Amino acid sequence: MALVKLKPTSPGRRAMVKVVNKSLYKGKPYVPLLDAQSSTAGRNNNGHITTRHKGGGHKHHYRVIDFRRNKDGIPAKVERLEYDPNRSANIALLCYADGERRYIIAPKGMAVGTQLMSGSEAPIRAGNTLPIRNIPVGTTIHCVEILPGKGAQVARSAGASAMLLAREGMYAQVRLRSGEIRRVHIECRATIGEVGNEEHSLRQIGKAGANRWRGIRPTVRGVAMNPIDHPHGGGEGRTAAGRDPVSPWGTPAKGFRTRRNKRTTTMIVQRRHKRPFCDAHLLKKVEAAAASRDKKPIKTWSRRSTILPEFIGLTIAVHNGRQHVPVYVSENMIGHKLGEFALTRTFKGHAADKKAKR
Repeated sequence: MALVKLKPTSPGRRAMVKVVNKSLYKGKPYVPLLDAQSSTAGRNNNGHITTRHKGGGHKHHYRVIDFRRNKDGIPAKVERLEYDPNRSANIALLCYADGERRYIIAPKGMAVGTQLMSGSEAPIRAGNTLPIRNIPVGTTIHCVEILPGKGAQVARSAGASAMLLAREGMYAQVRLRSGEIRRVHIECRATIGEVGNEEHSLRQIGKAGANRWRGIRPTVRGVAMNPIDHPHGGGEGRTAAGRDPVSPWGTPAKGFRTRRNKRTTTMIVQRRHKRPFCDAHLLKKVEAAAASRDKKPIKTWSRRSTILPEFIGLTIAVHNGRQHVPVYVSENMIGHKLGEFALTRTFKGHAADKKAKR
């Protein structure tokens, strides 16, 4: 596997970088494990667009992947490695000792002829699938189940992996690539190693047509639309959005949490590492002030920006709806919102109601 930068024979190939893997099978896929896949172009049964920027693309079949790996105790041999147009990772065709063939996600380091096995008695080797209770603590894993027997749902894309941190009773703690630590039942299965094709993120498509081959249509900026089409639209000439970034339906586009699955919140031990929201223009002003050592107050209208460690010692003028209120940032203010220190109302007390006595 190698990254190949193409010669600049055309504008589209000038910036193109491909991932070349000569070990992939060049023939047709295994037909019994193919399913028909129709393109909906992002429309529902009424013909309404439910997902934007989808349509066109090359036709392809769906490869049925064995995410359960429940064929225990039967050795399998890697027959070939193949490209899968439906995912970023490559896939491997396994031939079991009883003659059955199945596709799996190809882990890193897998080659043709590798022997694999599933079940609690399988050796700790890349590509083997075991229940988490049989995997040593500290092992790198991928294709992790969330519910026992449902099939792998976590760490399935190219280069993805997780790490088994600890086991406590009927649950184990798994650290994901995002930094989130999650509790998983010890009867859930996971595959040893990490997913292959890790250089997938380094490729460059080079031209817009390559995205059209994948069924991805262009994305139009909101500020280029009319006000009826997007909250950022309208204005005379080239104008800014005039507000914090939002979706076409008004949902904040940056830093707004949309997760609603409260049922499994108790399974999350530690949230993923995510930088708190802070207005991009405010960050640029802070960087410029730090470089020039300017002590003048930095004006901002973003009240929901989080105070970061970089703000310590600076004076930020936060707008409260009427005027900019200077706020000097100290260490004990880190993590709070700027709007907490620039109140929008001033309580003046209640006047005596003379009419109530009549």
